[in-house]
This record gives sequence, C-alpha cells and structure tokens, in this order.
Amino acid sequence: MVIINIFLLCVYIILILSNIFIDTTTLGEIWKNVHINSLIGLQKVIEKWELENNLDLQIWYNIMLPILELSILFTLSIIFTILLAFIFLRFK
Repeated sequence: MVIINIFLLCVYIILILSNIFIDTTTLGEIWKNVHINSLIGLQKVIEKWELENNLDLQIWYNIMLPILELSILFTLSIIFTILLAFIFLRFK
C-alpha cells in the first residue's frame, strides 16, 4: 500500500508541475472538438432557464465560462486531489 501511495503522490506532483509549466488545451476546446452542438445546447438551456425564472445571474458567463477555460491538466489535478484525499482518508 505504501508503494501505491508513493506512486500516486509522484503522479500528483507531476500533474501539478506540468500544469504550471505546460500550456495545454482547455475543457471548452476539447468539448468543442468532441461535440460542439451539445455545448451550444447547454448554453441555450442555461440562458433559457435564467429567463424563465427572471434571474439576472448570468450563470453562463460567471460560472460556466471560467470552468470551460480551465486547463485540462488543472482539471485532472483537481480530480486527482480528490481521489488522493479519499484514498488517504480511507486507508489511514
């Protein structure tokens, strides 16, 4: 178990460092390349929901766009951080 923990910690450190030094594509670019119509559809659904509920939160511009502009390596590091925390707490 100790070897696995050391390996996971090394992978985590590599992800964090590569996120700092390597400029990668963003989540939005990947989503656009995979299926652009679903991305446009999601924007339409969010903006329609805001209009129906008379909200002026601009969820698409204030929340979704910053998420879509995140680097894929940063997103993987966040997921890996959650995974590491779960593993370390589970097998403590």
